[in-house]
Amino acid sequence: MLHQITWPQYLLFAAVALLVYYGIVWLCYFRQEEKTPPKPDQKSFPQADDSDLLGQPADEYGVSTLGSDELNFGPTLTDRNELLQGDIADLLEDLKPAFELIEEQDPENRERLIRLLVTGIRRYPRVLQSDLLEVVLLEICDNALAELSLAISPEELQTALNY
Repeated sequence: MLHQITWPQYLLFAAVALLVYYGIVWLCYFRQEEKTPPKPDQKSFPQADDSDLLGQPADEYGVSTLGSDELNFGPTLTDRNELLQGDIADLLEDLKPAFELIEEQDPENRERLIRLLVTGIRRYPRVLQSDLLEVVLLEICDNALAELSLAISPEELQTALNY
């Protein structure tokens, strides 16, 4: 049967088949867009919001999001006390040698202890200007009572600081 088809017949059939194939492809993909009918009036046909179709997407577990107004890249007035925590810790650490010195040399000398404490406190001007000064002075007085059994009031330290 293959001996009955000649080369010219085969090439003609292949050319016609290719033309038909590319004609169908051209009609399907490259034809001009048909004119779309005008859209109906928005008032007469309100459209549903597609974003609410499935609800809001859930965040991943353990992930929190912030708005741009919630971002903070520097200290604010409310963070000032948090910044002082390092200074307060340093101040209390710097006052420990004063307690040790008074304990070794003269454990009953309140005036010398107050002078040493005031000298140490004055080295931290940010603590002196903060609202936390009363709390710091109370902590120092508690340390003096616990370590040396010397009762010093925060008012005594505040008075000595003002001179």
